[in-house]
Amino acid sequence: MKALIIDDEISTRESIKTMINLKEYGFDEVLEATNCQDGYVLICQEHPSLLFLDMNMPMVDGTQLLSMLQHPQPPVSIIVVSGYTDFRYTQSAIQNKHVIDYIQKPIDPKALRIAVSRATGKYLYTDSRPLWNGRETGVTAKLSRTEKGVAFMLVIANLEQMICKQFVSSGDLFRYFLEDQLQTAFPGIRYSFPGYTRTYAAFCFVKSDKAEEVALKIAQLLERLEQQQLTAWVIWESCASGGTESSCQQLEVALPYLNLSAQDRCVRLESVRRETPAFPEQNLWIRQLIACAEFGEQQRIAGTVDGILRSFAHTDPLTIAMVQRLISSLRSAMDSYFSLDTLAASQQSDFRDACPLCDMFQPDGARTWLIQYVSALAQTNPTPCYPENFRELLIYIQENYSQNLTLQTLSEQFYFHPSTISKLFVKYLQTNFTRYVNDVRLRNAVVLLQSDKVKITAISEQVGFESASYFCRQFKAKYHCSPQDYKALHQ
Repeated sequence: MKALIIDDEISTRESIKTMINLKEYGFDEVLEATNCQDGYVLICQEHPSLLFLDMNMPMVDGTQLLSMLQHPQPPVSIIVVSGYTDFRYTQSAIQNKHVIDYIQKPIDPKALRIAVSRATGKYLYTDSRPLWNGRETGVTAKLSRTEKGVAFMLVIANLEQMICKQFVSSGDLFRYFLEDQLQTAFPGIRYSFPGYTRTYAAFCFVKSDKAEEVALKIAQLLERLEQQQLTAWVIWESCASGGTESSCQQLEVALPYLNLSAQDRCVRLESVRRETPAFPEQNLWIRQLIACAEFGEQQRIAGTVDGILRSFAHTDPLTIAMVQRLISSLRSAMDSYFSLDTLAASQQSDFRDACPLCDMFQPDGARTWLIQYVSALAQTNPTPCYPENFRELLIYIQENYSQNLTLQTLSEQFYFHPSTISKLFVKYLQTNFTRYVNDVRLRNAVVLLQSDKVKITAISEQVGFESASYFCRQFKAKYHCSPQDYKALHQ
């Protein structure tokens, strides 16, 4: 077999031949070219099995040569060796299916051996493993367990969507790009890529006893990622190299508590507050969403969800854990209100399973899931043919059931005569006004009774009943048990 090195620097060509004995991998001849034109001629004439290619060369560069080698006959395995971090070079490299690896100058001998091993399938050294293999990816040199350094976890918002948009749907392309950025910022860095669509983009360890300097470089790394339209966060801590596994677990647990509203996206672990405060407006939001689902208001769902998320966005600190708690609370309340067992399993998927953590660093993940969930509820409630004014009146009751609602107040609000309102309830709902309002209040009381922090008397007031005794009588008539028994049963 033949190998070909195309590089305009003689030092690089000699380094490759010196660092690795290609004969051990079955190559009996190593050819050289100082430019891509001569290299292309040698490829056509000599048919090498392995090609080392520098990307930045005069006249015809590596990008142009790769475009000419989309379907070489016979096939050639390509290892890109370049000192340039231009993303255009990385992108063109990974788009060619024959590119096996991308090595940055100055060349690391171990990385070179690993790349050649991947190209030939021959692993001649015990430490020659693929650069990427789950949690063990990155530079494979062993570190002393006592060496000090900084462990940090990198998260990129909407990672899966960004891979599709910025990296032509190629996880490998993203991985090459991110690896290049990490090695440029921190030569000798250790890192791992756990997956492209879950939790975090990379976990890294930098050997250094100057944690603040590392944090400053991390902030600069985030700025460079921002230039590529990648919104990223980092959480870090000082640790010994022997404690990286423990650090990885601690950082991953803390990720949902990062303050998304803060300007600083590079955060030290010890500064993260693990708090999930209550939301005073939650009952109002529940009413609004229930009203949309109750009457099949598909057109109003998106606007209602957007209004809720806009109000929620002013929370400080705003964390993913809070978003998850909010969505879980809203879903639990609506499930209780509608006594839901009617949604398909796909529509009942847990929010945290449906929305990977990396998709939660921007509001689209929560927004999309919530709209789909409420829309599924609305579809289980076919839209009745109510007059428009009567529909608006019913929605008003759903959103204001805790107020003092009477035929007279609704008459003034919607310009109906009180007797006309009564007739509409009988005609379209086969019930009277008082029973309908009480039913709405009782169904919302069911939601509140599942909280062990709210007393029965407080619940009766919150849902609009004038007295706790009247509330208890109405509740027992509808659910055949007292509010106390229901509360105890559902704790």
